[in-house]
Amino acid sequence: MPVLVFHSLSPRFTGAVTNYSPSRLAGLLRFLLSRGLRLKGDGGEAQDSSSLLELSFDDGYASLAEHLPRLMERFGFSPLVLVPTAWLGRWNRWDYTYHFRRQAHLVAAQVKRLADLGVRFGSHGHTHVPLTVLSARLLREELRLS
Repeated sequence: MPVLVFHSLSPRFTGAVTNYSPSRLAGLLRFLLSRGLRLKGDGGEAQDSSSLLELSFDDGYASLAEHLPRLMERFGFSPLVLVPTAWLGRWNRWDYTYHFRRQAHLVAAQVKRLADLGVRFGSHGHTHVPLTVLSARLLREELRLS
């Protein structure tokens, strides 16, 4: 299944190369749906999985709590959000935007609220380190903590 990966959703300029505005995402989703593609979580999985797309959001930015619910309601999908668990409730320190305007990560209450709405959550590690450079011992610990 193809996966479209996004990061933050903010309507304002953030300086981040990973930001996507909610209105731009809505336009992309309208375009994809008009071409017969389906979004995971829209109920179409059981009917025809050959046209199914997964929407994923890396890093668990707090902007998702504000903008995902409306998009989910409008387009009927269930996104996957991958969270670096050590960064819950903290401000990012790795995105390009960090030099201009730091972005907040989700707090636990926002994760719970989004999960109640149908957002699926997965691990993006614990500390947001590149997992491929870790020793087996450190990798196990990173995944255990996440």
